[in-house]
Amino acid sequence: MSLSLAKQPDAASIPDRVATRRQGIRSSIQLSDLLAVAVLLLFVVVFSTLTIRAHQSFNTAALDLAKFDQSIWNTSRGDPYAITLSEDTVNDSHFSPALAIFAPLYWIWADIRLLLIALSCWAALVSSSTGTSGAQLPGWGWRSSPPT
Repeated sequence: MSLSLAKQPDAASIPDRVATRRQGIRSSIQLSDLLAVAVLLLFVVVFSTLTIRAHQSFNTAALDLAKFDQSIWNTSRGDPYAITLSEDTVNDSHFSPALAIFAPLYWIWADIRLLLIALSCWAALVSSSTGTSGAQLPGWGWRSSPPT
């Protein structure tokens, strides 16, 4: 019984294939794509700044935000969802198991502004995804791409 080994590619052909692939990626990026990314980044920066300023000027729902902040901080320290404000856990009043996603980020920067920035990033992500799929809904006067 003989085993046939697949032919190994030439070492010289690998950089050529990588260069061709990069060229293909660069040629597929359009100005409208770059503009969309720039607008989303601008949205994140502006919305983050506005929400942080609103929080610093006491214009946020402080009790709920404090519950989430304390719950994430305690989760990052090994005491899942614990709060000391009114209930034993934040899930008693706000069922939010997704808050555990932010716990590792609190190891890096344990600050409520992290949640406000994450909110801005999430809003940008959702708005970018609904902008392309929402354009296909009947009754909309525009489309993100020409009909096929």
